Amino acid sequence: MLLKILLLLLLVGANNAIWTSNYNDGECSHIEKIRLMRTCKATVSKRIAGLYGDIRAPSGTPYSLWIVPNETDMILASFHNSPMLTRKYIEIIKYKIDVDLKHSDLHCLPEYNIYNSHLLAHCKRKKFVAGTICTRPVLHYAREGPDREDSDSAFRFRGDWLPPLLLTILFIRVWAIIGIVH
Repeated sequence: MLLKILLLLLLVGANNAIWTSNYNDGECSHIEKIRLMRTCKATVSKRIAGLYGDIRAPSGTPYSLWIVPNETDMILASFHNSPMLTRKYIEIIKYKIDVDLKHSDLHCLPEYNIYNSHLLAHCKRKKFVAGTICTRPVLHYAREGPDREDSDSAFRFRGDWLPPLLLTILFIRVWAIIGIVH
């Protein structure tokens, strides 16, 4: 009986981790309290989608890029349709964006990257210079994806439901085995 309770607590904890509506990942101290300006907005090109393989932002996904005014070392790339696309400025206070979003994932990447720099060049319709890096890259996913039913959208949908489904099936199987043993 104690083992059944322990398994139930593990399942509930795992489901809570999966369904967290606002998620921050990485060392984000540089954006704890910051005001950003939208520098441009565009859609992910097939070339960029192919180069970087970001399954949460496939080709055709709208995005906007945000920087600290007069600086370019920190670029926040926000993907998918959201109220952010209509704003000129946003503020991040205690890692939360001051826009009402259904879902918000912030990922502060620990290494320099060229993905954000490539998105910036594409967005501003400039030629991307290989070797251009963003020293403090941040990726943001609003999870209000495009209204289309292609394989990328289907993958994201399956990705949202698959972990809880697998955990539930595992839980039922273990519960049945424990019931048979005792």
